[in-house]
Amino acid sequence: MKKLSAILLAAAVCLCIFTACGKKEEPLIDSGDKIVPTQAPEMETAKTEDDIFGAFESDGYSATIEAGESGLVLVTIKGKTEENKSSEWVINGYFSEGNNLINYINAVKYEITYDRTGAEKKRETVYDNGAGRILFASPDDFIWKNSSEFIEDGSEFTRTK
Repeated sequence: MKKLSAILLAAAVCLCIFTACGKKEEPLIDSGDKIVPTQAPEMETAKTEDDIFGAFESDGYSATIEAGESGLVLVTIKGKTEENKSSEWVINGYFSEGNNLINYINAVKYEITYDRTGAEKKRETVYDNGAGRILFASPDDFIWKNSSEFIEDGSEFTRTK
């Protein structure tokens, strides 16, 4: 009887080990890193220009934050890439007052070429499905996290006016 118990115990342990080895663990995903568009606020609680709207700068980049339609916030970020070229990102999203952030999807990136006089010569759409997050440390500072591409030295912005 002891041998039979030992064999059954050994078989059960082996079965558990083989079952556990065959399982693949689901990767742990921090839900805070998922880009889900911020919901539209109630119009009476929408932020005012005294809070987040204005002009901002970061190393080689400039940003403007303006009121859009129906409570949307319009963020435009520009950066010079070459002597006669620049990049421009147009971002629309809702400001989440509780989290002090804007999650966005469907941002558009343009590559713009200028002629010798500085006038816009050509505007090409690089992508129109950009996603990311703009997180406000205060009304005067924000961090831009572009999930669509790495932006070197262009993520921390400070208010200029």
